[in-house]
Amino acid sequence: GGAPCEVSAQGASLIVCMTPSSAELIGPEVLMAVTGPHGDDSLEVTTAAPDPVIDALMPNPVRQGDLLTIQGAVLAHNLSVSVGGHEAVLVAASDGELVVGVPMSVPPGATEVTVSVGQTTSAPAGPLWVDAADPDRPGVSAVYPTAIVAGGSAWAVGTDLDGVSFSTGGIAYEDCDAKACRLTFPDLAPGPQAGALGGPDGTSVISVQILEDTGQAHPTLTSAEPNPAFVGETLTLRGEGLFDISHVVIGGVVQPIDYLGTDEVQVIVSDQTPRGAERAFVAGQSASDALTITVLDPFPTPAEPDVIAPPEEDTASAPDVSPAPEPGPRPDTLEADAPMSEDLAETPPSVSDGAGCQSGGSAPLSWAMLMLVLVLGWYCPRQSRVP
Repeated sequence: GGAPCEVSAQGASLIVCMTPSSAELIGPEVLMAVTGPHGDDSLEVTTAAPDPVIDALMPNPVRQGDLLTIQGAVLAHNLSVSVGGHEAVLVAASDGELVVGVPMSVPPGATEVTVSVGQTTSAPAGPLWVDAADPDRPGVSAVYPTAIVAGGSAWAVGTDLDGVSFSTGGIAYEDCDAKACRLTFPDLAPGPQAGALGGPDGTSVISVQILEDTGQAHPTLTSAEPNPAFVGETLTLRGEGLFDISHVVIGGVVQPIDYLGTDEVQVIVSDQTPRGAERAFVAGQSASDALTITVLDPFPTPAEPDVIAPPEEDTASAPDVSPAPEPGPRPDTLEADAPMSEDLAETPPSVSDGAGCQSGGSAPLSWAMLMLVLVLGWYCPRQSRVP
């Protein structure tokens, strides 16, 4: 493969040499060349990685989520690492040294580590003592976006990210608060990449994919309306290059997109969004700078007044308030339909009922008397009912 081999023995028909320990030489059709004073010759060979051997684990003990360095006869080719039976994220790899993140799922206590190169696995190394993670460790729960165009940026969101004081794997960080850190990747080549953000209280490993530069403009935000925004209501973000964004994040919470345009995106503010002054950004193949938006609960709507039905009337016990009947005409206002005879007019009444009604007389009953009797018979009973 063009790399010199250290010759340890040589004869007329045999040369013994140590092949270089390099992952770049692993594969089929590798050219092996021999050169001497009388010429040279070559042969294509297939090379394979040697069985991995672990010599050291550092640090030991190590906390959950922190970085673990593995040293030994290990080539950085088709690698995987297991800590206590849990697959670890490979952060950095070179021939003879690996750096991985201890999975948070590994229980505290003594455990073992193995390294696999292709289908070949090392003997277990250990014991490795794993301590519980610090509750204040910077914890990254997600990265937006995870596939970033070359020259672009992303946001890591999580908890206690204001404690970040270093990064690894070619990741640069800035503008960190407790919920988010802005990330850039100035020195990373296209392909899958991994790194870590950490501080005195612990470390969090992240993985991203760097894409070829497409030449598209990176998204930018210029304004938000309304501000403050209200949970459950529409928020409009305006800017440039928004047509291919996939996420809108406010306070670390992904928002449901309701409308997407070239220079405008509308979301319905999720009820999971933290209240107060929160940072908002959008992400497509790159992430925008953040705007500060105040998130509030919606104003309460006034309750409808209760309508109290009037009590039902008890018709059985209610007093009778119906109007009294109108009294009939008094006797002194009656007008007779026919004239009375002189005998009847001069005859005084002989019997009185105490209510002004009179009956009886000494004159012979005539037609006029009959009429008077009929009129008085109608009038007297009515007078008895008048209060």
